[in-house]
Amino acid sequence: MRLYIYADAGDRPPFHLPWGYHLSFRAFVYDALDEYAPERAEAIHDTDHAPPFSFSEFVQTASVDAGDAGLACQSGFWIVNAGDTALVDAVANHARGRQMTLGHTTVPVDGVEVEQIEPETHGRYRTVAPIFSTIYRDDSRVELHPNDPMWAAQLRQSVRRRMEAREYSTDEFQFDIEAVHGWDEDGMRVASDHVRSCTHAEFTLRTNPLTSRFVQRQGIGEGSGVGLSTVVPVDHLPEDAR
Repeated sequence: MRLYIYADAGDRPPFHLPWGYHLSFRAFVYDALDEYAPERAEAIHDTDHAPPFSFSEFVQTASVDAGDAGLACQSGFWIVNAGDTALVDAVANHARGRQMTLGHTTVPVDGVEVEQIEPETHGRYRTVAPIFSTIYRDDSRVELHPNDPMWAAQLRQSVRRRMEAREYSTDEFQFDIEAVHGWDEDGMRVASDHVRSCTHAEFTLRTNPLTSRFVQRQGIGEGSGVGLSTVVPVDHLPEDAR
């Protein structure tokens, strides 16, 4: 299932998202589970794996001002992906109404929308969250981007390992990035003194149905324990964000 949460300040002043708001959004998801699906919340808290969902950054559909303290936003949306209908329903219910709370920020909610995740076995995908990929060279960890030929190979290996860890069948596994149509380097703060060098990209992916569903639900890349790393087929993005 794929959930869109739309935010729009309308005629009101822009709302503020601090840098690192993704941690508050992850907490929002768990708060939703605690309220609407407590048994599911307990099971997820007890697992050693990355959470069984992924979510996007705030995808802006209007101009935004960035400052030292964060972003002043007018409109945009979040995407939450999961294979668990109860999880998506809980988050949708928690977001319904006229506002949602992320940490100390109140976000005006314009609506929510849910759709089924369908396989997209050959088509354009776009990252809607930072993608992190690394390799060890000369005993040091090197952060990769699409200008390095190992970037796609490392993402492929990461997806396969995560599928195997969650006991998905990889008998017909396929994950081939055939072309990168554009990319940008981005930073994601994971601690007060550490920023990861990540990638935003649009690329053509060839895969099989099971792997396509997995990457749409769980994202791609390393370090996905927070829940970021989301990718979406371009034709499933709202028109004003394509």
